[in-house]
Amino acid sequence: MWKFLARKIIRNRIAFLIVLGVLSSAMIYYASKIQMSYQFANVLPDTDSTYIEYYRFKQMFGEDGSIMVIGFQDKDLFQLNKFNDWHSLGSEIKKLYGVKEVLSIGNLYNLIRNDSLTKFQFTPLIHQPFKINMS
Repeated sequence: MWKFLARKIIRNRIAFLIVLGVLSSAMIYYASKIQMSYQFANVLPDTDSTYIEYYRFKQMFGEDGSIMVIGFQDKDLFQLNKFNDWHSLGSEIKKLYGVKEVLSIGNLYNLIRNDSLTKFQFTPLIHQPFKINMS
């Protein structure tokens, strides 16, 4: 069988080269039309209430691909040790290369109007972790 196949290819080499060239040209053409998509897959259906809220938020405030959101739920977050750990985590993340700002419950800012500069200034509400005062 292999001899038969080899004989057919050698006898019809021009036809095989033309077919191979046409197929290669078609693949090159379609490969040049490939586009990358940087959108996330739709995990939620379009009728889901969470997706609708997200879409409204995106329409109102726009979209920035360089933002990371981390969410969690803990009923004991406002206990001293956990809150201080959360504040420390935000401070450590802010030290990482490329991180411009961290906004969390442990790293909130106060918005102060500066009339002399005619602009707003952001000052941290919490400058350091809380300590228990034993006096």
